[in-house]
Amino acid sequence: MAASHPLASQAGVRILQKGGNAVDASVAVAAALQVVEPLMSGIGGDGFIMVYMRADDTVKVVNGTGSAPYAATRERYLPEGIPLKGVLSTSVPGLLRSWTEAHERYGLLSLSELKGHQRDRKGFEKRLKETWNCPLDLLDLLIAMTVEGGLYPDPVFT
Repeated sequence: MAASHPLASQAGVRILQKGGNAVDASVAVAAALQVVEPLMSGIGGDGFIMVYMRADDTVKVVNGTGSAPYAATRERYLPEGIPLKGVLSTSVPGLLRSWTEAHERYGLLSLSELKGHQRDRKGFEKRLKETWNCPLDLLDLLIAMTVEGGLYPDPVFT
């Protein structure tokens, strides 16, 4: 399990040792990176998740590039087009939702089983609070924002 921080790699290895698969471990690593490198691996971005299905030798892709905001109607942009910069040029971040969708479709463990132990987060809670001004456990926040809250539109599956 490779990651840019050894504690994130350890999170992935621990999930594999618990019986999880590569998708479970990847979500755990990605969530751990938010804690140990909060300014390097942001959850407010976009991305793609590719999952190789050994059984039928295919690759499934979760498109987490995000969608246009709900207020971004065709009529709003017709007069001048989409600006190159500024708030009207952005999309809703889709990466976070793509983690949960990939996990729901291809993971083996429950999301709650991917959480680290309290002792694993010792020392990082202060960093999270200082960086994000957030008192919640990170994975609980991710779950609340995506699965329970439904704040992000569904990603596109191919």
